[in-house]
Amino acid sequence: MKAITRPELVELLHGIEERGAHNVAKKYRQWLSQIFRFGLAKSNADANPATALDVVAAPKPETRHNPQQRPHERKKTRPARDTGDKDHQTGHGFRHLLSTELNSRAYNRDWIECQLTHGDHNEIRDTYNHASYLEQHCQMIQEWADSADALYSETKRA
Repeated sequence: MKAITRPELVELLHGIEERGAHNVAKKYRQWLSQIFRFGLAKSNADANPATALDVVAAPKPETRHNPQQRPHERKKTRPARDTGDKDHQTGHGFRHLLSTELNSRAYNRDWIECQLTHGDHNEIRDTYNHASYLEQHCQMIQEWADSADALYSETKRA
């Protein structure tokens, strides 16, 4: 541990960033810092060469969100679930769509986050809150499905 140098860590992280794995590089910076902090505490290291590695991190590219299309923004001449862009619609894009739609309908945020299997950003609350909101999920998703079916029926008649 004492033989590892800061330039070696920078080189390691730049290799990860060059692959485009910026989130992985960020986690590595955190882990390396924690490992060397532990090494210092246990007298296995004389210094922490992993401090402030974020200063030399490559700039993260602009975030590109997955494509999503909202059934009510489509032309009435096309079915609501035929997005016309099948090569670009993704599962994650559909999750964005569902989240946006349910939030715009003012459903309880906890129900929506649980439906999307997201944890709570408050780790303590997430640890203790094991509510599944099953009854609310069923009602929320059924209402959303009913409105999608109605929109689809409307476009078929047009």
